[in-house]
Amino acid sequence: MSQRMFNLLRERMASERVGLEEPVTVAELSRRLLPYHACRDALQFATKAEYDAEMLDLLADDDRLEVGESRLVEAVREESRRPEPGLRFLQRFAASEVRLRNVDIPRPPDRLAVSDLPFVLESKSVGECRTCANPLPEIEGARYCPACGTDQVIPTCSGCGSELDEDWRYCALCGILVDRDQLT
Repeated sequence: MSQRMFNLLRERMASERVGLEEPVTVAELSRRLLPYHACRDALQFATKAEYDAEMLDLLADDDRLEVGESRLVEAVREESRRPEPGLRFLQRFAASEVRLRNVDIPRPPDRLAVSDLPFVLESKSVGECRTCANPLPEIEGARYCPACGTDQVIPTCSGCGSELDEDWRYCALCGILVDRDQLT
C-alpha cells in the first residue's frame, strides 16, 4: 500500500476529529475520510482506477489496517485479482468496521487551523458558509447556515464518492443515477 495514502488517512482522521483508535465503517472510510475527490487532489491521482487500486491496497494491508469481517477481506482479495478492479462491491460492506493497527500517531489538537489541514476541499475558508460566506457558528452538529439556510454537507456520489451538485440527476464523474433518498 502507498505510504502516502496511509499518511493521508491519518491526517484526515485527525482533521475530522476521529479518534485514531476508533473503528470506522467502510462507508466512512470511502465517503468521508478518503473520498475519491480528496485523494485525487491530495495524492494527484490521474484516474479513478489509480484511486480504486490504492483503496484496495489499503483494505488489504494487514500491517496497518485491521479489517474485522473476513468476508470483506475475501472480497477485497477477489476484486484485486480482477483485470479492472473497482470499489462498487464495497457497498455490500458499508457497515463493516476497520481500524488502524497499533501505529504511533499523535493526538489531534483541540482546534485545527486551515494551514494544519493536508488540503482544502473548498476554496472558502473553514468556518464560512459555502454559499453566502457568512461565518458559521461553532456548534457541534450544526449543519445549516443561520444566515441563508444552506445545508453545509456537500452530497457525494454513492458510486465513486465525488461531490455532487444538488440538482444533478447523474454523477458527472461515474455517470450513475443519483439516488436522492441516500443523499446526506
